Amino acid sequence: MDFLRQFGLTDLDLLNLTAIAVALLVLLGLLRTVFRLTRSILRMGCAILVFGAAILFLISLYGSG
Repeated sequence: MDFLRQFGLTDLDLLNLTAIAVALLVLLGLLRTVFRLTRSILRMGCAILVFGAAILFLISLYGSG
């Protein structure tokens, strides 16, 4: 703690910096979860679109006769 005092940091400053660091780590974890969820939703949506297009193609190919 003495090495921090030479930079003019108090115990309250250290507590504030620690709280900010913890809050940023929590925010980073939440953003990571949101991006993973978004990636999964987009991948599922693309698969549904391709599957739907294939079904429509098969219907138009075999359903017209």
